[in-house]
Amino acid sequence: MVIEPYGFEGADQVLLESLSRGTEALSVLRHDYASPRVCYAVDGITVAAFDPGDRLCADPYEPGSAELVAAAEGASPQRQRAVATAEVARLAAMLGLDGTPGLAEALDGAARGAAPHVAADSPLGRHVRDWLTVQKRAGESLNGPYRSRLSDAERTQGNRYGWFVAALRGALEPEPDKALLAALRPVGSVPSLFGGPAARAAILRTLSETN
Repeated sequence: MVIEPYGFEGADQVLLESLSRGTEALSVLRHDYASPRVCYAVDGITVAAFDPGDRLCADPYEPGSAELVAAAEGASPQRQRAVATAEVARLAAMLGLDGTPGLAEALDGAARGAAPHVAADSPLGRHVRDWLTVQKRAGESLNGPYRSRLSDAERTQGNRYGWFVAALRGALEPEPDKALLAALRPVGSVPSLFGGPAARAAILRTLSETN
């Protein structure tokens, strides 16, 4: 995956990754109202991030997603890459983002294993920044300058954008198994926001039909 690290996980992560180049760095966030966070980066790449209130090795997917994860891990590399890009395309269509300039080209490259470079100032990169800005506002809407300014629907949409960006970033990873697991995180972790059991069942059918 080659996406310039402008805000995919926020300015704090960009700083952490920058500080870790050539070495390693750890950040710990404690907040009385927002979610605490521990992040660990090595040589410019975040390799672990979790809520310290959760179990350290907790499955990031919701309970009941074990079958989905097992099917994803058991698929061939070619199928993993194809399903990863198809899932991100499905999420984009669900959110009305499928016409975003540069998105189709990035996914086509990812499907071929080409690890496309998406610059922060490219059309797709600028849209990613916009989506993350909306996500940030949604996160702050209960505690911050945007408190009470967003409706529940706007807050939900902002959260969906954040999940989508994470799935997109993951789908562009060079390792197909990691790409697929990242692309499936939204439907595996918060299925109610991304098609529910029917979407997961369709993915399982696709994986089982080709293995």
